[in-house]
Amino acid sequence: ILLMATLVTTLALILTNLDFTGDVLLFVELAGFCCFAVEVILKVIAYGFMNYLSDAMNCLDFSCTVAHACILFPEVEKYTGLGALQAVRCLRFLQPLRTMRGSPQLQLLTETLFLSVPLMTNVVTVAIALMVFFGVIGVQLFRGLLLN
Repeated sequence: ILLMATLVTTLALILTNLDFTGDVLLFVELAGFCCFAVEVILKVIAYGFMNYLSDAMNCLDFSCTVAHACILFPEVEKYTGLGALQAVRCLRFLQPLRTMRGSPQLQLLTETLFLSVPLMTNVVTVAIALMVFFGVIGVQLFRGLLLN
């Protein structure tokens, strides 16, 4: 059931990006969210919240469900003034990764990818600093010479 719900909500994500709207799409989104929310609630009850979040795949499921909730309930932004919820919506692209439960190799690959992100911050910081440095030098050197 969850695999089918993941497939259907992923197709709904594609249709949303193609500016296809309608009541059927909203119903599909809501049904998928209910399936995922029930899964998360049952796992939290079974494992306990901290034990549930100790597994990386459960963290992924939890973040996908929270992102799905932020997409379905945009009215929360209007009443609470939490415009930052729009940033959480970008996690929606992680929904197809929920299907990895059956493939341990794919789970290992994804966990390795997520664990490498914090380690790459130093490399990204140095790259941005170099781009800014050479950008400033280029502006100072060429100061309008390319317009003539």
